[in-house]
Amino acid sequence: MDSSTSSTGASARRRTRPDTDASDSAPLRHTDDGPDAPASSDAAEATVSIGSFQRSQTRRHGRPENIGALSENPRVERQMQQLCNELESNTRKIVSLSNLANRPEGKGNGARIAALRLRQRQLTIQLKDCMRMLDPNLSGTVMERAKSPATADLEQTAFRVWEDYQRTQKASWSKYLWTILSGGIAYGIPFGTGTMLARGLERPYLVLLAGPLHTLAEPLWSMVRATTWTNPASEAYTGRQRARARANGDAWRYLANVPPKTKMLWIDPVSGKRVLLTAAQALATNQELWLWLHKMVSDDLPFFIFSMLYSAKNVLGDIYGPALFDRTTPEGMRNDLLAQFSDGFICGATSMLLGQLIRRLIATSTGGVQVVTKRVHDWHLQATYLKSYAEDIKDMLATGSVPEDDARLLRAKLREVETELVKASAKSTLAGSIGYEYSVMFQAKRLASNTDPDTPGKRLDTFCNMLGKTTTLLPSLGATYLCQPFGKSPDRMTRMIAHLVVPFSLVTWPGFAMRTELQDWYRSLFGACKGVASAMRAGCCCNGDDADDDAGFASDDSDGEEAPGMPADSDAGSGRAVDIEPDGGASAPNGTNSDGDSDDDGDGDGDGVLWLAADAPRAES
Repeated sequence: MDSSTSSTGASARRRTRPDTDASDSAPLRHTDDGPDAPASSDAAEATVSIGSFQRSQTRRHGRPENIGALSENPRVERQMQQLCNELESNTRKIVSLSNLANRPEGKGNGARIAALRLRQRQLTIQLKDCMRMLDPNLSGTVMERAKSPATADLEQTAFRVWEDYQRTQKASWSKYLWTILSGGIAYGIPFGTGTMLARGLERPYLVLLAGPLHTLAEPLWSMVRATTWTNPASEAYTGRQRARARANGDAWRYLANVPPKTKMLWIDPVSGKRVLLTAAQALATNQELWLWLHKMVSDDLPFFIFSMLYSAKNVLGDIYGPALFDRTTPEGMRNDLLAQFSDGFICGATSMLLGQLIRRLIATSTGGVQVVTKRVHDWHLQATYLKSYAEDIKDMLATGSVPEDDARLLRAKLREVETELVKASAKSTLAGSIGYEYSVMFQAKRLASNTDPDTPGKRLDTFCNMLGKTTTLLPSLGATYLCQPFGKSPDRMTRMIAHLVVPFSLVTWPGFAMRTELQDWYRSLFGACKGVASAMRAGCCCNGDDADDDAGFASDDSDGEEAPGMPADSDAGSGRAVDIEPDGGASAPNGTNSDGDSDDDGDGDGDGVLWLAADAPRAES
C-alpha cells in the first residue's frame, strides 16, 4: 500500500470498518448472574482448552505473524494453560451438578454450584488479564480491534519494508564500508579539527577542543553506520555511574537521618521481573570488574591504533630527515598536516571497525546483538502508521461504548503511540533526525531514550561526558609541552623517544582510554554535592530529601530517576526493594537501548535501568 495515503482516505475507511463480532472479541464470556442463578446452557459452559483458545485468537485475520503468537510469551502461556485446565475442570463439575439438580440426590448442591460459578467468573477474569498482557503479540485484543483496515495495511507496509531492509543490511558486506566511513568521521570532526588547529596555529592547547566536539558529534557518526553491534556490559557499566552517584548522595543524606529512596529500576535478565532498588542495592546486582573488562576490550583497546600509527608518522621525520615535517617551511607544514590528518582518518576508521568486530566476537558473553540503523524512509512509514493508529484509538474512545478496563488500556496505549509518533515524525527528515538526537542529549529529565547506546542520555550525562573526555586530553597536552625541547635535540634517540611519548600519552591511562572512568568521577562528585545540599536542607528546614522536582540545574539532572509509571515518591524512604508489576496496556520499559536507530530502543540509557547480560557472572544467578 502506498505510504502516502491521505488521512482523509484513512478516516473514510475507518468509518466503513465492519463491526467486530462479539464472539470473536470475547472467546471466554461470563455473566454477572448471582449465585442463585439457574444453570446456564451447555453452549455457555462448554469446556475450554488452550488449543481452542489459541485457534480463536490466531484465526481472526489470518496474518502470518499471528501464528504461534503465544509461544513468544512462554510464562503467560503456562499460566493460561493452568487457567484453562482449571476452567475446564470447573465447567465439567458445574455441568455434572446441574444434571443432578432434578434428581433427589442433587437437591443439596445449590451452594456448591454457586461457589463453582463464582470461581468460574474469577478464572475467566484472570484469563482475560493474561490476554491483555499479550498485547501487541496477540491478535484480537482491544489494541488490535482498534486498528482500522487502513491502519493494518500501513502497519504491514512499514513492517515488511523494515524487515526486508534489516535482512539485506545484515547480510551485506557494505555495512563494513559504512562502519569504516563512520570511524573516519569520528576522527575528522573532533580530533581532526582540534589537531589541525593546534598544529597549524602552533597552539597545542587547542587540542582540548576535541573533548566537547567528540561528545557533540557522536550522534552524527552513529547515524552513518549501517549496523551496530551493542555491548550490554558497557551500557550496564555506564548505568552503574548513576547508581554510584545516588549512593554517594545517600551517604550524606544518611547523616541527616534521610532514608534512601528506591529509585533505581533493575530488570532481572532471567525472569524479566522489574524491581525498584536503592542505589546501594543496585550496585550489588552485578560485578563491576566483569563489566569493566568487557567495556575496555571493545571500547578502549582499539584506540591504541592511534598511538601506534602516530608514533610511526613521527618517526618518519627522523628517517627521511627533519625537513620532511619542518613546520617552519610551507612544504613541511603541508606534509605535517596532511600526514597527521591521513593517519588520524585511518586510525579512526580502523578503531571503529575493530571495536565492532570485537563486540561481535564477545556478543555470546555479553548478550550483544546486531541492530540496523533506520533510514529516513523507514521512519516516515512508521510515522504514517502511528498517526493513523492514534486516530483509530481516539475514534474508538470517542464512541463511549468501550468497557472501563479496555478504555484504560487504550488510553495508556494512546500515550505510548503518541510518544513514538513524536520521535518517528522528527526522524522522518535528515535535519529533524539530527535535531532529535541533540534534543535527547540535552533533555533535563530522561524522558526519551537515545537511539545509540554510546551517546549520552540527558543533559547531566552530556556535560559529564564532555568533562571526562577533555580531562583525558590533559596528560597528552602536558607531554607535548614537556617533550617539545627534546624533539629538537641533535641526538636521534632522544628525538625518537620524545616522538613516542606524546602519542602513547594520548590514549594510555590516564589518557583517552580512561574517559568513561573520569566521567564516573564527575558524576559521583555531582551526586555527593547534591547529597550534601539535601542533608543541609533536611537539617535546616526539616523537610527531608528533595523529591528531585525542585527548580534548578541540580534537580533537573537528578542522579536517580523514577521508574516509568510510578508515583514520584513511590515507597520513598523505605529503603527496601519494590516489585513492579507490568501494566497490561503499556509495554514494559526496555532496559537496554541497544539500537543504532532501531525500535529496540531502548535504550541502552534508560531511566536508571541497570541491565545484566544473561551470561554475566553475578552474585544472584
